[in-house]
Amino acid sequence: PDLSLYSRSNRLGYDAWHCPECGAYPPVLINEPILALAHQLQQQTFELKLLPHCECRLPAWQRYGRTAVGSPRVKCRCCQKTATLPNPIKESRTLQPLLDALLAEVSPKDLQYKLGLNHRRFSQYLERLASMLDTFSRLYERHLSFSNIQTRSFVQVARSGFRHHGREQRAAHIWTLCSADAQTGYVLLLSDNAWFPQTEMSEHVIPQPLWEQSRYQLTQQEE
Repeated sequence: PDLSLYSRSNRLGYDAWHCPECGAYPPVLINEPILALAHQLQQQTFELKLLPHCECRLPAWQRYGRTAVGSPRVKCRCCQKTATLPNPIKESRTLQPLLDALLAEVSPKDLQYKLGLNHRRFSQYLERLASMLDTFSRLYERHLSFSNIQTRSFVQVARSGFRHHGREQRAAHIWTLCSADAQTGYVLLLSDNAWFPQTEMSEHVIPQPLWEQSRYQLTQQEE
């Protein structure tokens, strides 16, 4: 948007832009810490902890024998780094009863008692099962194509800001458009936009130049 339409303000206790048209105080955003936080969240959310990792851009893992207890080992052909994978026989013997109980709809409050586990071991097993299911889900979703997209559109009242109509101040409304894949639940688009009744969309209320200046201007391709 055109920043000349706004003025800096600290009225609400944080650095913000004040919009004289609607009275809103959107916060001032700085790209660098936001991108750093986004990268951190991406690492925490999408990192597959059960799979081997190295610094190679395109790692090429190959089988590299087994440990003394039978856990499979792999080696990256690019950097020669080695890693040990979870032992499938041991993990299956440990976690399968927990998964079976969950699939049998055993209630969470009875789950630990039914399996005969102490607090520490029950917590460890739950964490390992969740990590394994998350890893499987991520690997499975890589091969999916978004073929069934559902879209919802609705209008909601904004928590802050007003719109002007003549001499009156009225509650500002937001038109939200959301699209998600029906199979995986991935949200593909979530867009909030200013909403005005048809009777208020006139040149006398909002001049056409102001519409164009307040639009988001795409200056380069975003990835």
